[in-house]
Amino acid sequence: MIYSIARWRSLFLVFPLTIVTATTAADHVGVWRPANARFYLDINGNNAWDTGDAITAPFGAATDIPVVGDWNGDGFDEIGVWRPGSGRFYLDKDGSKAWSANDIISGPLGFATDIPVVGDWNGDGVDEVGVWRPGNGRFFLDTDGSFTWNDGDTISGPFGSATGIPIVGDWNGDGFDEIGIWRPGNRRFYLDNDGSHDWSDGDTVSAPFGFSIDIPVVGDWNGDGIDEVGVWRSLNGRFYLDTFGSFNRPRDITVTATLARPDDVPLSGQWR
Repeated sequence: MIYSIARWRSLFLVFPLTIVTATTAADHVGVWRPANARFYLDINGNNAWDTGDAITAPFGAATDIPVVGDWNGDGFDEIGVWRPGSGRFYLDKDGSKAWSANDIISGPLGFATDIPVVGDWNGDGVDEVGVWRPGNGRFFLDTDGSFTWNDGDTISGPFGSATGIPIVGDWNGDGFDEIGIWRPGNRRFYLDNDGSHDWSDGDTVSAPFGFSIDIPVVGDWNGDGIDEVGVWRSLNGRFYLDTFGSFNRPRDITVTATLARPDDVPLSGQWR
């Protein structure tokens, strides 16, 4: 089964990435192709596909949902998938871009109707996993990094509605990833800037960004240690990135070359 863009949107998919410190390079974009289960990564960060980039071995199945994060603390993002049927994450811990004996299979985390999220919830420099539940708008975060659900983990307050799309990023540069939502109806990002895991007066609402049919993406596009937002447009395969974190100034937006097909899934990270 190959998901159309309508199918991806019906699942409210989003693929947030890990934070990147101010001493590292900016995040780059990529896609996962359900048709062949391969990741296509813009390794050299020139926002175009060329010989400096990477195509992975097949990883996962067409019915999986791709995720990306720094699973081993080496400062680079590795690939992975979440399998709705089992609720398990399959993570390329050794960074080989293929499945091997050194990789991770999590315990069951979430229901088939949930949406996977990834972030450094505890500030240890290694990404952890979680899910967002459209039915109640709550994030379920594996705070202790055990790759299974237990009493040490975090359930957020309600954040967003069932028609929103969950996102994750370090909105304030504190080394912890915070939660957020992009609302297609008004094209605005709602960001938990103060890290309270709930909506409060200290949080951020962006100006309208993108089209309602776009898919949100998150990354540190300028290498300042704070994550910025963007969207991917399936109609033309281009990413529109808020490079300077203005949330509303069109002159600050970077538009990539065509980097994907309509049935691909957008993502971003610090590749190698």
